[in-house]
Amino acid sequence: SKSVVFLGSFGTERRNRVNSLISSLLLILSPRGFKLTASKVKSGTRRAPDINSHSLHAKMRQPITPFFTLFLFILGTEELVTQAKIRQEAPMPLDIFLRSMQPIDRYFSIRDGQNASILQGLTHYRVLPGWFPKGMAYHFDGLATALKINFVNSTHIHVLSRRFGSQASKSYDRCDFFGTGTGPTKPWTPRICFQNPGVNVLPFNGTLWLTIDTVAWGRIDPYTLEAIPAKVETVAQTLNAHPACDHETEECFVQHPCTRSPVGRKVCFSKLKGGNAHENRGSQSSFDQKGMDSSEVVQAGVHMNKSAGKESSANKAYTNFRNLFRWPWNRQSSATDANLKLDTFASANLENRVLLQHSHSPCITENFLVSKLDRFAFRNPLNKNTGLLRIAKQEMSNEWLITPRPRAASGIAENLTRILKSNYSFVNNHFINCYEGHFNAVSAKTPKITGKPAKNHMNADFIVVDLVGATDMYLDNYFQRTLSEPTAEWDNIFTPAKRCKVPLSIAAGQEILCENLLVDDDGLLFDYPTFNPLWKTKASSRYFYAAGANRSSRWFDRIIKVDSKARKVTNVWIKDDTYVTEPSFIPDVRNAIESEEAGWLLSIVHTQGSKSSQLLILDASDFAIVGLYDLGEVIPFHAHGVSCLPEKDLQIGVSVASRRCFANP
Repeated sequence: SKSVVFLGSFGTERRNRVNSLISSLLLILSPRGFKLTASKVKSGTRRAPDINSHSLHAKMRQPITPFFTLFLFILGTEELVTQAKIRQEAPMPLDIFLRSMQPIDRYFSIRDGQNASILQGLTHYRVLPGWFPKGMAYHFDGLATALKINFVNSTHIHVLSRRFGSQASKSYDRCDFFGTGTGPTKPWTPRICFQNPGVNVLPFNGTLWLTIDTVAWGRIDPYTLEAIPAKVETVAQTLNAHPACDHETEECFVQHPCTRSPVGRKVCFSKLKGGNAHENRGSQSSFDQKGMDSSEVVQAGVHMNKSAGKESSANKAYTNFRNLFRWPWNRQSSATDANLKLDTFASANLENRVLLQHSHSPCITENFLVSKLDRFAFRNPLNKNTGLLRIAKQEMSNEWLITPRPRAASGIAENLTRILKSNYSFVNNHFINCYEGHFNAVSAKTPKITGKPAKNHMNADFIVVDLVGATDMYLDNYFQRTLSEPTAEWDNIFTPAKRCKVPLSIAAGQEILCENLLVDDDGLLFDYPTFNPLWKTKASSRYFYAAGANRSSRWFDRIIKVDSKARKVTNVWIKDDTYVTEPSFIPDVRNAIESEEAGWLLSIVHTQGSKSSQLLILDASDFAIVGLYDLGEVIPFHAHGVSCLPEKDLQIGVSVASRRCFANP
């Protein structure tokens, strides 16, 4: 789920025709190029690249030699031939990979309306690789497509999908696309297309963003899913697909390199700012509150569907339906206001320079922020890969960045922003939940979690971080040649899930100690963990949920519930020949503040050979099936989603009264 693409830029001279991303990386290969890139490119000395521009010319501080030019041309030509050959000769064993989906805009009837009524008004968003142009053979390079599922009432749901309006989506055949495992597709053209935010969805400050581990995020209209011109204003090349967000304070933080250079030592934490102003959230300035009720919407929609001879269209009924609920989205904003900005408040230096430092999923506690500092390393380019993964791969490492949150820093006697090392090297896929804890007073030598949250940072001895780790070969798994294999080499993809203790006090030491999370995993692997967002950062949190598989599974084929205190699996949902996606947790705010299990899990599942994926809803407490609904289209495998609660539930419970959508995780 971590499609990391370097967004290189080193000047504006049009004479440098060799302008693809690989150019920047190849420049670094020579000692002279490395020195120039690492030492002479300073923060703030050049204008940040415009990710929404129609073209981006390579900015080379020294001209590329004819050898490199020829190499890039051959590489791009070879890539086109290789990918086309793979797509023709390697049929996919699973329907959910490398499969373009048709746009959806439909109302669906729900038979078991009594069960579905508990979710009436809920809107769920996902982002997925939904379009694979000819020759593309890397799954998570599929062009980003937003998906929205709205529970209109107890009898109908509305499903809408739309391709994100990037330059790659609009003119893929006329630009040079360079992705994680694709490209360069046209290294001889001056137009580069690299914005493809297809990993996660971020609701922030009344806006909705599609994110990825690069700076090339994209903003969309939460109603129509159309792209809105906006970007993240930063000199950094990488960001986080999962910013660390606090649902109570409505703050989000990102970890990133401090400079524009793709190679460097300095790493930073920043607070997200901008988008639409907080005080404008929930205003009526953009919407007429007089609209049809939900039954009238459906009747109008069905009538128009019949008259059009199809099940849906961009119709007036849906326009009126948007006015039914007062959501926080403020669609009236200037170009400047639409952008996100970074307010950097903490930094530290690594021991050595690293390539493309990134962090897929930093986490947050009551008083601290934690990030695993991942990076790329060069590899032998004589391999079968294409795209970035031909010349580089993620590197398993053990360095972490820990810093106090801005509001907590003033109460800490010394600067605790520091880099620590763990006894375990890995690539971090996802942190699960993080919370502060302290030692059991009985035994300081064998620290145990008491189950009581630290009252403040002054008496917290350590931070507990549960995580899903991956290997340095994780990204290679999504090439078609690998996905076409009859079995999955799980040990080459994931490492066992871990529980790590990040020391804060002298008694806790200076090393991050990690151990296996599950007492007995019995061959179980899992990823895409979620939990009740109302219990985020709480030491008393007990449960999380994930997509799971055993070592004989071809792909994720079950949804699991894990008791993190007993450190074992308590519930499993599994169906023959059916593959699952992330089980998003939707809190039942009537009870979720008192009961962590009060809520539902929403996952998009697909039975092999079926012509339609299904929307699965489970009771989070006992895994009873609440609903299973056809979506009318095969939905490609994807990573993440977020849910926005209906306004009627926002009046119940103080913890969610000011928050309509929950960031993932």
